[in-house]
Amino acid sequence: MIVVVADDLTGAAELAGTAHVHGQPALLARRPPWPEVQGVLCIDTQTRDLPALQAASQVACVVREVSEAQPSHCYKKVDSVLRGAVLAEVEITRRCLDRTRVLLLPANPSRNRVICDGRYYVEGQRIDETEFARDPRHPRATAWVTQLLSEWPGVVVAVRKPTEPFGDEQVTVAEARSPADVAAWAARVSPDMLPAGGVDFFSALLEDWCEDNVATSSNVSPNPQSGVPECLNKAPQVPSTKPSLLLVSGTSSSRALAWIAQSKAMQVPVIALLEEFAPQFLPDTSFDHTRLRGRIGDLTQATRAVLCLQSTAPREAVVAPLAQAWLELLADTAICVMERAMPDLVLVEGGATAGALLNRLPWSWWRVTNEWAPGVVEIRPPALDRPTLLLKPGSYPWPDRVSNLWFGSKNESAFNEHPGLQGGF
Repeated sequence: MIVVVADDLTGAAELAGTAHVHGQPALLARRPPWPEVQGVLCIDTQTRDLPALQAASQVACVVREVSEAQPSHCYKKVDSVLRGAVLAEVEITRRCLDRTRVLLLPANPSRNRVICDGRYYVEGQRIDETEFARDPRHPRATAWVTQLLSEWPGVVVAVRKPTEPFGDEQVTVAEARSPADVAAWAARVSPDMLPAGGVDFFSALLEDWCEDNVATSSNVSPNPQSGVPECLNKAPQVPSTKPSLLLVSGTSSSRALAWIAQSKAMQVPVIALLEEFAPQFLPDTSFDHTRLRGRIGDLTQATRAVLCLQSTAPREAVVAPLAQAWLELLADTAICVMERAMPDLVLVEGGATAGALLNRLPWSWWRVTNEWAPGVVEIRPPALDRPTLLLKPGSYPWPDRVSNLWFGSKNESAFNEHPGLQGGF
C-alpha cells in the first residue's frame, strides 16, 4: 500500500486520480477507520486552514495510525503554491516516520508553476503578481519560496537546484522548471527521505513505486456505512439524452466567474448566496430560509443548475470574517438540491467547498472511479454509484469534456461514452 497524506480534499483527490491513471486502485479517505487497499490510499487531513500547531498535531495522529499498516511508501502532499502550515506538516511527518530529511518539490511544471532562483512563478509571472496574491485565506504576498513557507521552530530550510548537493538542512526545497528537473529530483529520493510536494513529483515517483506495488485487485477492507439518506441509496437510473448536472462552486477565481456568467447567458438557473441573501455582502441576521427553499425548487426543475457563493468579483475584506459560515450554508443547500433533484453528476469546484459538502455525507471514504483530466477526479461512495461527484481545485480549469457536457455541443454524448460513467447510472 502507498499512502498519501494531503492537507485538503482536492489535493488528495488529485493524487488519487493520478494513481488511478497509473493503474492503481485508489481510495480517498477523510476520517478513520482507514481502509486498506492494494494500491494507493489518499488521506485528507483537513488541515489546510488550521494554525500550524493544531495542523501538526492532527497530521501526526494520522501518520502514526496509517504507519501501523506498514505502507511500502509514504508521500506528503502539500499545496503546490505552499498555502497552509506546510513546514509544520512536513516536519512532523518526517519525525513520525523517522526520516533524515524532507525533499519538498511543490512546483508543477506541467501547469506552468515553477521555482527558479528561489522564487515562485505561475505562467511566467511572479506568484505575488497573479490572482494567488488575492487569495482570501492564504494570500501569496511574495515570490520568495522561503517566505511563502510557514515557520516551524528549529527547522532549517534550503532551496537547491537539481544539480546541487544536499546540505545539513531538514527540509530541502527543490527548484524545478521542467519535467526533466522533476525527474532528476525523483531519481535522488532515497529510503531515508520523506518525499513531499505536488502532483508532478508524485507522478514521477509513482512510475518506480508501481513496479514494487503491483496490484491485481482492490482488496478493500469492509467498512459498512450507516445513515445513508434514502434518496442517495436508490438504484441508479439511466440518464436521459441530456444528463442533469449540478455545479457547486465556492471559488471566486476568474475562470469560475466567467463560467457562471456564460451559464447565466444561456438561461441556466443560478443561486449566488452572497448576492441574493446578504445584500452588499453584510451579515443578514434575519435570514430568509423560506425564500431559499423556494429558490432551491427553481434549481431542481432544470437539467443544468449553478449553486455558488458569488457570480461577480467578491469584496474579500468584507466576506472573509464570515467565509466559513457562508461555505457551510452553500454545502447545506447543495445537499438539499441533491436530495430533491438527484442529478446525474455533481461538479464541485474548490477544495474547501468539496470538503464542506463531503462532511455532510455519511461515507468516510470514497472510490476513485476516473480522472477526467489532471486534477479533475470522479469519486463515488463505497458499493454505490450515487452520488457521483467530480472534484476540481478552484484554480484549475474544467476540461473540455466537462465544458461540452455543460454548455452543449456535438460532443455532449461524451457523458455516456466516458469509461467511468458507462452503466454508472
